[in-house]
Amino acid sequence: IGVPRKNVISITKEAATGGNQWLSSQKGSEHEHYFDCVYGPESSQAEVYEWSGRPLVTAAITEGRNATILVYGATGAGKTHTMFGTDGDLGLVHRALGEVFKII
Repeated sequence: IGVPRKNVISITKEAATGGNQWLSSQKGSEHEHYFDCVYGPESSQAEVYEWSGRPLVTAAITEGRNATILVYGATGAGKTHTMFGTDGDLGLVHRALGEVFKII
């Protein structure tokens, strides 16, 4: 997996799995997936919230809009950590709730 340019993740399939013919034919292929924002492992909870959460929460409260934050990824990728964080490094849920009460 690589990040060849901003907001793009490139995935190169290195090996087939389980003898599946379709997967064998995909060996060595490269796929690019485009996103509004890509966060690396060095990204902080605050950075993720500032870009992904704060604008949604602010619009939901001040403009009466609906908002959803979806965290998607493989098992063990850090979805729960991103949403809930730790006592010393709050995740999106805790930051969003704090923002709601600050605005109202």
